[in-house]
Amino acid sequence: MPYDYVMGEDESAGSGFPLGRWLADQRRYYNAGTLEASRVAQLEALGMVWSHHDIAWEEGLTVARA
Repeated sequence: MPYDYVMGEDESAGSGFPLGRWLADQRRYYNAGTLEASRVAQLEALGMVWSHHDIAWEEGLTVARA
């Protein structure tokens, strides 16, 4: 998800939740070791991707194997 993604954005009103920025903040807290375990578990249950580099590696490896 892009950093500047806004969920439920209404262009005329400029409202919405900055989901991309929020997710980036959660990754930063996770990497710093300051994100509570219960929150980590909740995000992982949603399929949270903690590292874009790891996902890109796995995708590349899958294609290379094919």
